[in-house]
Amino acid sequence: MKNIKKSIFLLIVLLPVNVFAQVKTITRDYDNASIFLGSIRNNVYKNDFFGFKMDSPSQLYLLNQDQITSVRKGGQKILETENKKNNDLIEEAGQKEITLYTAAEKPFGTAKNSSLSITVRKQLSPQITSEMVVTATKSLFLDNPKIRIVQDTKNINLGGAKFSTIELQLNFAESPINQKIFITMRQDYALTFVLTYTSSESLQLFEKSIRSLSFTKK
Repeated sequence: MKNIKKSIFLLIVLLPVNVFAQVKTITRDYDNASIFLGSIRNNVYKNDFFGFKMDSPSQLYLLNQDQITSVRKGGQKILETENKKNNDLIEEAGQKEITLYTAAEKPFGTAKNSSLSITVRKQLSPQITSEMVVTATKSLFLDNPKIRIVQDTKNINLGGAKFSTIELQLNFAESPINQKIFITMRQDYALTFVLTYTSSESLQLFEKSIRSLSFTKK
């Protein structure tokens, strides 16, 4: 488990700085960074490298790189505890992951803003499964007393792909924030969808995008 912790994809608010630079330095799997990152056309996000597409409703706000950087820094600070080892692991994970897509409710930046992020991180071994990633992530985050499990790990099928999921509650503010996390393995990457919400209305909005997922065969 100790080795797995060091190689897992740690998710949530740890979003990378300078995505195109990250693609060039972290992965050698594809020469064209724009294809690796995917694109949006006619309110559909499509990624040919990872082989999936998903609805991206026009009422959502797509974050730019400056905003992603700001969210990343704030999120990393929030997750810090007195456990320096865990803090270092979280920081390391944030430096190695790549954000493919982040959308938020309009107006972006309000106290109860909800969002959906898609992030990836290359895994060190093809034997690492989505269940292992979720388990290692859970053990690391639960070191923080302000994070609790709402729904423990389970496996589901979304759009033709096997996912491991977990739901956490983050109690860092006056009102709790819930995060539903969906992880699948594609091309030896942990491909993660993080749905952050503060109300049932927000949850329904982003779950529509999650339910619209469609994967091609590996």
